[in-house]
Amino acid sequence: MKMPKGKKGFSLTELMIVVAVIGILAAVTVPAYFNKVKKARQDTAKANLLDMKSAQEMFYSLNNRYAVNIAGTVKSFLNFSPADTTYYVYRITAASATSFNSCCRGKKDGDIWRISGTIQESLPGATGSCP
Repeated sequence: MKMPKGKKGFSLTELMIVVAVIGILAAVTVPAYFNKVKKARQDTAKANLLDMKSAQEMFYSLNNRYAVNIAGTVKSFLNFSPADTTYYVYRITAASATSFNSCCRGKKDGDIWRISGTIQESLPGATGSCP
């Protein structure tokens, strides 16, 4: 579009095209960003559950049993703070002398991760291989 001599600027059509392009870019990139954030939080939750499993194994090696809750001794073995419940709540849901179950629940429904561990003793006459 030709502008009168001495006038400088953008026409309304040009501005609307720029706004439309920015809107399209935002519509594509914003959901992708939030999916990446969600996946990063889930990966952190899974890593924390593995940390809980390691803490339970350390607790077991010292006490010959698994801890029934996170508070106290197991907490000292963790590399994260289970009290930080910004995105996930961590729990030991069941524990006995030979096994445990831990889980974390996200703030959104259906976002649950679980991990368990069992001490298995070798039985006389057992067959099979150990990788």
